Amino acid sequence: WGSHLDGAAPVRLAMKIILIHGIGHNNPGWSAALEADKILGVQKADIVEFTYEDLMENNWVNRTLVWGARIAASYYAGPAAALAATTAQGYVNDILTYFVGPGVRQSILSRLITVLEDHPNSIVIGFSLGSVLAYETLKTYPECAKDHVLITLGCPLGSPTLHLLLKRFLK
Repeated sequence: WGSHLDGAAPVRLAMKIILIHGIGHNNPGWSAALEADKILGVQKADIVEFTYEDLMENNWVNRTLVWGARIAASYYAGPAAALAATTAQGYVNDILTYFVGPGVRQSILSRLITVLEDHPNSIVIGFSLGSVLAYETLKTYPECAKDHVLITLGCPLGSPTLHLLLKRFLK
């Protein structure tokens, strides 16, 4: 498939493209705002937007951990560190919630399994944290992996440092 930004007609696929967003892209309709169909050169009907932010919001563990991190940063490193912690809060929130929030991770993986089962033989494109979700789901549930192609963009699993940190969380 190819981009039709040059004016060519979009291609109709025999499979779906499942897009999984990363941190900070967490509103329904993000793939339409990105004009993913135009970038990928396919029809809108061929794109499935996987969302999971509703499973991550309002998690008390997440809020408590971030609050504690900001207080510790302010106390040990001063106001600049607290400001940096506040600025990075959105990113930290999603990561902590996914890996530490009670039941959050399994809920997201279960939802993704359902989407994968509903759309066999799909191309799964995960961006950043979305690539971690896709990778973990396909690795943990190999029966889902046999029918899908995984493409990762901005995948943090390629970072040796992050890989060591996440090793205990990921299979």
